Order: sequence, then C-alpha cells, then structure tokens
Amino acid sequence: MKLRTLTTAIVFAVTGHAHAATVDVALSDESARFALSSFVGGFAEGRTIMNSSLFYNTENDFVVGAGLHMIDVVGSKTPGLQVGVGFQAYYSRLTNHDGLALALGGIISYRAPQLQRVNFVIHGHHAPSITSYMDSERLSEYGLSIEYSLLPQADVYIGYRKIEIDDQDRTLEMDDSGHIGLRITF
Repeated sequence: MKLRTLTTAIVFAVTGHAHAATVDVALSDESARFALSSFVGGFAEGRTIMNSSLFYNTENDFVVGAGLHMIDVVGSKTPGLQVGVGFQAYYSRLTNHDGLALALGGIISYRAPQLQRVNFVIHGHHAPSITSYMDSERLSEYGLSIEYSLLPQADVYIGYRKIEIDDQDRTLEMDDSGHIGLRITF
C-alpha cells in the first residue's frame, strides 16, 4: 500500500508545474482510472500535453503511466477534428508480474460542428517487445468514448477500454470493459 501511495504521488507530481490542468476519473464495476494532464507548451503547430495516470482493478493489479503528446487540429477542411501523437511510459504490477514499457500511440478526437457538445474519441498505444522490459513482452492499451460537455470545463462520457500485457508465456488482461467518466479542466 505504501508503494502504491508513493507511486501515485510521484506520477501526479510529474505534471505539477504546468499551465492548465485536466482531471479525469473513469470508473467501472471492476476498475478505476485516475488521470491528470496538463498543457506544457503551445506552438503555432500544436499543443504539447503531459499526462500521468493510475489504473487499478479488483484483482489489486495496477498500471501507472506518464506520457507526452503533441495535439493539433487537422485543418480547415475538417472542422472539429484533432489528432495527437506521442509516447507513453507504463509501469505495471500484477500477480507474479512487474513490467515496464515505452509505447507509441495517438488519439483522434472529433467534435462535429452540428453537435457542439458531443465529442467522439479513439485512442491507442502499443509497446512492442523491443521497448518492453522486466516481465513484459509487449503492452497494448486502446479505447473509445463518446463525450458530452455539461459545462464549458466539465465533460461526462461513456467509453470502452482494453489493456493487455503479454508476459513471457501468457497474456494478462488488465481491462476489457465499459466505463463512465468525468473530466474537469481548470
């Protein structure tokens, strides 16, 4: 328990000196994910976002993540479409498993001009065996969600997430379920 508390404090401290922050909580019956992301830079070509997260389930397994992504609008021909690419580092701890992985991935977000309060999001990250260490052979996390803006700075959403970690002789499924969530930006 002390390790979990210390790890959580370190991960959330990573984004401590940023400009704007977003807190994201996603819950299901068997899992929870808490995330903090911050804008750390903005350029004419896009925004840089740093994030950290803690995911755990009822089996007392957990994954801690931290990453850096560049996100921007695609162009004037597709209003409301944003694309992001970046990397994510993961530390996973499950029964008989401790793993570390560096994944590449991205996010696609679309807010249709006709539906200003509705946002569709797809995201995914994958770490192949060359960037997976300790007990991990590879790691994949992906999901999708439909979001609704209750307030200018508060979104609720329903989504699906899958997290898989390949060990030396087995595939460990951390999550494969739907969830509900709340995201607040301040």
